[in-house]
Amino acid sequence: WYGELGAAGAFLATSFASQVALSLIPATAEYVRPLVLSVLRVSGSVAAAVVAARWSGLPAASATALALAFYALALVASGVWNREELKFVRSVLASARTRSA
Repeated sequence: WYGELGAAGAFLATSFASQVALSLIPATAEYVRPLVLSVLRVSGSVAAAVVAARWSGLPAASATALALAFYALALVASGVWNREELKFVRSVLASARTRSA
């Protein structure tokens, strides 16, 4: 388990480091920097949700529900999820409903 987790962590760290390096190069900074900032906001939201669930002392199912709710709120608060995202999700769900009917 730790081998898989360590490999995944190393992969993410290496990928993030390469993106940060690209964001420092003037020719690519314009395109890469917004991506890096977005990843930081989402990662911060995930971290906040995990910390909230771990510190809650709730049973597993309740802690998971708390983490999901906290994550959703953190995405909205950080500006990752906004009205445009909500419109997109609604349109995808509406499209799926009309195809399945």
